[in-house]
Amino acid sequence: NCDHNVIVLSETWLNDKFNNEEIFPNDYVVYRRDRDPKSTGKERGGGVLIAVKNFMHFTRYDVPPTSTEEIWVGITYNNIVCYTIT
Repeated sequence: NCDHNVIVLSETWLNDKFNNEEIFPNDYVVYRRDRDPKSTGKERGGGVLIAVKNFMHFTRYDVPPTSTEEIWVGITYNNIVCYTIT
């Protein structure tokens, strides 16, 4: 029942069995980096996501895949660029 413009979560415990539409309404753009069991050796836990309302101006920055779970997004709000990293 929340109506936030930006949602940042860590320890999502999500994997490819979950669709973004199951978690957020269609007025959000969702960026996720789920835990990679191959690179971490762990099957459960981990994962991060950033969900941004689709009316906001934002840019996702590509980060080369590593063993860390991170997402970089730049959001422009009131002509100010804010960076959200999770």
